[in-house]
Amino acid sequence: MGIMSTAALEGFRVCVLGTLAGVALAVPVGRALNSLPFGVSSTDALTFGVVILLMLTVGSAASLFPARRAARLEPIQVLRDE
Repeated sequence: MGIMSTAALEGFRVCVLGTLAGVALAVPVGRALNSLPFGVSSTDALTFGVVILLMLTVGSAASLFPARRAARLEPIQVLRDE
């Protein structure tokens, strides 16, 4: 695996773990906030699906920029700077 794919996969892994933690916390918090008048139920599957896709897309895109930067670096230069 190359540097870019390794960095991108690491970023995607963090996104997936954060999304799973967010969903696990969103269900009980959503039920607690069910009385608020937003017009969407606290367990609306479409809303959860859209939010999950949005978070994974944004997180993956955010991890691609550092991955591209890391792929362009010369390893000897990075070692020399450290």
